[in-house]
Amino acid sequence: LKGMSFDEKGGFVFAVVASGENWDDLVFECVKRGLAGIECLSGIPGSVGATPIQNVGAYGQEVSDVIEKVRVLDRETLEEKEFLASECGFGYRASRFKGKDNGKYIVLEVVYRLIKNGAPQIGYPELEKQIQEKFDGKPSLQNVRDLVLELRKRKSMVLDKNDPNSVSSGSFFTNPILTQKQFEALQKRNSRHKGYDEVPFYDAGGNKIKVPAAWIIEHAGFTKGYQKGSAAISENHSLALVNHGGTTYDMMRLAGEIQYKVKDKFGIKLEIEPNVV
Repeated sequence: LKGMSFDEKGGFVFAVVASGENWDDLVFECVKRGLAGIECLSGIPGSVGATPIQNVGAYGQEVSDVIEKVRVLDRETLEEKEFLASECGFGYRASRFKGKDNGKYIVLEVVYRLIKNGAPQIGYPELEKQIQEKFDGKPSLQNVRDLVLELRKRKSMVLDKNDPNSVSSGSFFTNPILTQKQFEALQKRNSRHKGYDEVPFYDAGGNKIKVPAAWIIEHAGFTKGYQKGSAAISENHSLALVNHGGTTYDMMRLAGEIQYKVKDKFGIKLEIEPNVV
């Protein structure tokens, strides 16, 4: 399904987008039109229809922040239905379409609520720091898009035929969301190790704490570029796993090794982000 339209109403612009549209094409178009809300999600591969399923997010933004509603097709009854954002069960990399209704619906169309001539919405420390340095804290939407693409390219998270690390599964693990008690236990385990670094963390809301999975993986003893058989950790991003001509088994074996060592050292179970078929 293809097609996108933009309707202005009540101080917002609603982007009505068919599920088969390329996601980054939509981001490009919104930035070009001066519509704020998804500029930090530049460079993410995939289709528009996948974004509400995963509640796609990066650099401080999530699509759930701007989704107005989702139109779907029931695979059994072939009836169309609409879900408002409040009915989608959005969470960190989660939704009803990935949870209780997994496989039940096909996403047909997504409506995004964007701000006309809005300022970029920055909520990620690494991005905020670079914006302050390069644009004195006053970037345009295009500035933010360009910087996000630059950061993603540096991490091989933008497809590039000249970069073998970019042909990856993307972020293979989600960042753990911990209770205060779990986070204190992690800090305690971490402090037992000689020359330990402080555990980085972010407020995840609801008295929960988010810890970067990449930091956990590296401090469990894995280096960028570590390879087992035909599967490897990207040379530029500890969360991305790359298949060098192997099989799904090779990828899952490496993922399992990472999960085992992280659990053994830090007592945390890393959750896999991709759906394994």
